[in-house]
Amino acid sequence: MALIALLLGKKEVQIPKEVEPPRKIDYPTYSRDSRVRCPNPRCVSVQNTEVKYIKPEFKIVNRNPLTLRCIFCEHGFEPKYIASSDWHEGRLENKKYHSADSHWARKIKTENLIIFDSESEARARGFKPSRYSAVRHG
Repeated sequence: MALIALLLGKKEVQIPKEVEPPRKIDYPTYSRDSRVRCPNPRCVSVQNTEVKYIKPEFKIVNRNPLTLRCIFCEHGFEPKYIASSDWHEGRLENKKYHSADSHWARKIKTENLIIFDSESEARARGFKPSRYSAVRHG
């Protein structure tokens, strides 16, 4: 009723003059070719007809716990495993992966972050488990 009265000019509304627009948060983008896919089965980025045209891309919306949000469908999820592309002097014995809920998720720079969907994927890409590779539950 108040809206109708306002539209008909029967009621006046005071609008504050100094209303600040909401701040847009510029989250870092994760677009590394690491085979991470959006878990939303309806997302355009996982449709068979589109995967050859669209590269999965995510916003890193949180580091504790590490949370990604798909730029195509806004679906959020927490990956299980991570690694750094900046692995100690390039020595293969130091090429380790970690649980995404370990302290490394906050320490690895965005540009060096590699995300894996599974331990088998991390191992297939030449990474070895670190002592922080066990996924904690609860």
